[in-house]
Amino acid sequence: MSTAGAQLRMTAEVFQLAKNNHDRIEDCHFIFHAPDGRGATTIGVADGVGGCREKGIDPGEYSEELMLNALAAVIESGDAAVDPIRVLKEAHSRTAKPGSSTACIITLAAGDGELRFANVGDSGFKVLRRNAVAYESPIQQSRFNCPFQLYQAGEDRKLVEECAVEGRVKVEAGDVVVAGTDGLFDNLYGSEIERILVEERVHNKGKPMMELARVIALTAFRNS
Repeated sequence: MSTAGAQLRMTAEVFQLAKNNHDRIEDCHFIFHAPDGRGATTIGVADGVGGCREKGIDPGEYSEELMLNALAAVIESGDAAVDPIRVLKEAHSRTAKPGSSTACIITLAAGDGELRFANVGDSGFKVLRRNAVAYESPIQQSRFNCPFQLYQAGEDRKLVEECAVEGRVKVEAGDVVVAGTDGLFDNLYGSEIERILVEERVHNKGKPMMELARVIALTAFRNS
C-alpha cells in the first residue's frame, strides 16, 4: 500500500509457477487497476481442483474462465468501489466450462482504508504490517484438505452464497498483501513470509514488488 497525495492506493505484481516444467498450470489470476487512477484496484486468484482430471476435465480451464469472467465483471461495473461478492457471483454464473475451483477476490478503492474481499475455500491472502501478519483470510473446508469450492457440472452449479465468505479489513500505508492459492500457503508459514519481507526490504530496498513476489513463490516451490 502506498499514498499518493492523501489517497491510499494498492499496487500489485504477480509471479506464477507450475509444479513441474511440463505441468499445466491449474491456477489463474487477474489484476485490474482502474485506468483513471481514482477507482479500485482489484485482484483475483483461483485454483482449479486437480481431482477433476479423474473425470477427464482439465482443471485449469474452469479456473481460467472463472477469472476472465471476474475481470469482465470488474471492468463492466465501472464503480470506484468494487463489490467482491457481486463480482464472484457474476463470474460464476457466466462460467460454462465444467470443473471446480477455489477463488478469492480482493479490492481496494483509491482513498479507502478498507480492503474488501470474497473468498471460497483455501485460496486467500494475508496482510502484513510492519513485517508481521496482521490478518489472514479464513479458510473454508469440510475437513482437512477438502476445501469449499465453486463448481459447474451441466445444470448442477454450486451457489456462491453456499460457500463464500465476505469481509472487510482495515489497511494502512506500507501494508503488504500476499494473495495466493494453497500451493503458496500450504508450503509457506506466515513466519516465513515475514522473514522474506524483512530480508527483501533490507537487501533489495527500492527493487520492484515483482522481486518480492518472485522470492515468495520460489521459496514455497522449494519447500514443496
